[in-house]
Amino acid sequence: LAYLQYTSGSTSMPRGVMLTHGAFATNLAMMIERCGMTAEDRVYTWVPPWHDMGLVGGILGGIHSGYPSWLASPATVVRRPMAWLRGISEHRITGTGGPDFAYRIAAERARPGDLDGLTPGRHREPACRCAGRGSAGAAAARRWSTR
Repeated sequence: LAYLQYTSGSTSMPRGVMLTHGAFATNLAMMIERCGMTAEDRVYTWVPPWHDMGLVGGILGGIHSGYPSWLASPATVVRRPMAWLRGISEHRITGTGGPDFAYRIAAERARPGDLDGLTPGRHREPACRCAGRGSAGAAAARRWSTR
């Protein structure tokens, strides 16, 4: 057993799922391959480490692939989504991600001047091609990036 991961309960009752070392290694390798992550990347995450995306993508992916990760407080980013964008700019981030609502609130709350002085750095595509659930996440990320 590598670790016990609890489901969110979005499709059934929440429950613990035992992840073996083999399943964990496969999940990690698939995530890194799908996102095209290398040691040259820089990741900014605010997804908490008790969420699989925060733990695997934000922390353990960097340890495995050698890319640095910046961890931010989820509460800060939800209250002030421009902090997320400033972090991307300041640290020349190449990969980030979050749920659909994060991109929506960043686009909705941006006021004139909020983006002044921010540079996209080396950020490739919003959410490292891993935004939220399916096409809804991709659509939210596109709206956010064109704001």
